[in-house]
Amino acid sequence: MTKRTVFMLLLSIGLILGLSSVACASDWPTFQKNNYNNGVVDGIAPDTTTATINEVWTDTIGGAGWVGWDGAPIIANGTVYEVYFNGYVYAYNLTGAVNPGEPLWVNSEVGGGAGTFELSTAAYDTENDVLFVALSNGNSTTDTSVHAINGVTGDTIWTNNSTTYFPASYQFNSGIKYDDGKVYVASCHVSSMYDTDAGHLTCLDASTGVVEWDYHCGTGGFYWATPAIIGDYVVIGCDDGYVRSFDKDGDGTVIEYVNTGHNQVRGGITYDEDSECIFLTTEAGYLHKYDFDTDDGSFSNADDANVGTRMTTTPTVAGDFVYVVDDGATISCYEKDLTPTSSIDITNSWGGIKGSPVVYDAADGTDYVYVTINGPTAKASCVSFDEYGESPAVAGTFGPLGYTLQGVAIVDGYIVFGNDAKYLGCFK
Repeated sequence: MTKRTVFMLLLSIGLILGLSSVACASDWPTFQKNNYNNGVVDGIAPDTTTATINEVWTDTIGGAGWVGWDGAPIIANGTVYEVYFNGYVYAYNLTGAVNPGEPLWVNSEVGGGAGTFELSTAAYDTENDVLFVALSNGNSTTDTSVHAINGVTGDTIWTNNSTTYFPASYQFNSGIKYDDGKVYVASCHVSSMYDTDAGHLTCLDASTGVVEWDYHCGTGGFYWATPAIIGDYVVIGCDDGYVRSFDKDGDGTVIEYVNTGHNQVRGGITYDEDSECIFLTTEAGYLHKYDFDTDDGSFSNADDANVGTRMTTTPTVAGDFVYVVDDGATISCYEKDLTPTSSIDITNSWGGIKGSPVVYDAADGTDYVYVTINGPTAKASCVSFDEYGESPAVAGTFGPLGYTLQGVAIVDGYIVFGNDAKYLGCFK
């Protein structure tokens, strides 16, 4: 059986997510699936009755210019949640069984500004059906703000637009995390086209929106730098090149910090429970690894690999391998000790990869890496790597052509993503 045949069979099957640190099966309630930012899909069951991927539903929202869906979608309790460029929050039935392609509800109260993007990925409390969103440029009716929304009805539960913690000149560009009754948001102040000079990492009470603790960094901001929640600690990278761990349940005290030495950290932290290590990338083109002590929040045994091209994405650890993507539209595979195994350049579709990879680790050892591409003639792609992390090959493409900043979310075989052409689609 060829890799393409395997891929086409996989696209038509039911993907059932394994347990994560924040959610049960059949949920993708936060950036890269869980609070470790793993981005791994597992528990697949083949269905050989078809060998095609079908468009289940789509929605194309109006708006002038290059505006669209720039934060990744999340999926919880059978519903897709996504934030549009203007701060409107949309909910869709995942399977299309109810109003396919038509929103279940739209919340225009919390946003509806005159901005041109919303980059932060929402988070969901699956137990209480509460959606958390952080808005910046798309929200001109209030200051930069954090909101809780009823995930079933779309009604606003609370809003925090404190100018002390959320100045109007700051941006929310990183994924939100929800954990054990607390919400964690990270922001940045953009000082020039390519740099930030300050940022906040803020913990809020999930039921009231009251700030419990706040860390203000005066040397750089948190831009696409989604934190990981690891035991009692919040771990996040920063534009100043440092990675910091914070006391999650106390007053947000910085436990330890380490300098990567390789420019801005503009991706999320990924924690691998098996190796007890964190992985991250830098704009300078390096993949970094640190041992992380879950007892005291400390870092040790620093190591890195020179990937060679700018990266603003989060690594995905699947089985024995670490996958990274870069601005040159290259997907690279490394062993956990950072030994490179193989890579593949998919620049034939013109554009870099800005969305973090999502990986299905198949039972036969094959890894299927799903990526979107930020280019005008690009579709979403799936690339297969064999059980040795070698022999990469494009197994198939799907979706519309167009610039795409976000990655995909996958639940029960349904693949969801949106692009800058106002298109949001679900495939199976």
